[in-house]
Amino acid sequence: MLILTGCPQVFRDEVPLRHYTLGATVAEEVVTRNGELAGLSIGLRQPRVADYLVTDLIAVRHPPSEIRYAGQHRWAGSLDREIGRALAGYLARRAPFERVDLVPWPRHATYDYVLELEVLRFEGVAPGADNGRDDNGQDPGQAHLRAGWEIIRVLDAEVVASGLTDQLQPGWPAEDYAALVRLLDAALAALADELVSALRVRAAQ
Repeated sequence: MLILTGCPQVFRDEVPLRHYTLGATVAEEVVTRNGELAGLSIGLRQPRVADYLVTDLIAVRHPPSEIRYAGQHRWAGSLDREIGRALAGYLARRAPFERVDLVPWPRHATYDYVLELEVLRFEGVAPGADNGRDDNGQDPGQAHLRAGWEIIRVLDAEVVASGLTDQLQPGWPAEDYAALVRLLDAALAALADELVSALRVRAAQ
């Protein structure tokens, strides 16, 4: 009886799980259907993520090399799919592409370019001496996206552009995981801008 009586109190004190998705950052809408990228079709392969990111737990780096996972704060889906879906959406809203599809691609769909992405870091960075101070004198954390990418021309399977994106988004109030997700989302939106710029240069040549 004592054990049964105590159980409801245990459950009442338990911290609820919180789940997060990507793709909510406000992106600039396409305002024209003209230009070098008009009518191009883009296929996005499933992003590859570093081994430590193959989890639904949000990762936080404590410099220099410790990774901790936020047990109560989790991705709502697999992180590779979340990143791919969000990135495809940001690309589609930033240029007049005919289509931008994440695998699995529609049957019989054809593409002008295929994008490959390898995500090396997608994490919070805990407050530390290297993060600077905010306006209130607090030591903020950061959001960090590091990813290698390639743009492949489907016609001849040639890699026509490649790069390494290293996005540090400052101003993360530690333990505010909703804010961390927003900063990581903003980093993905910035990556989309970088990819669109690379595609525009290629298409203009």
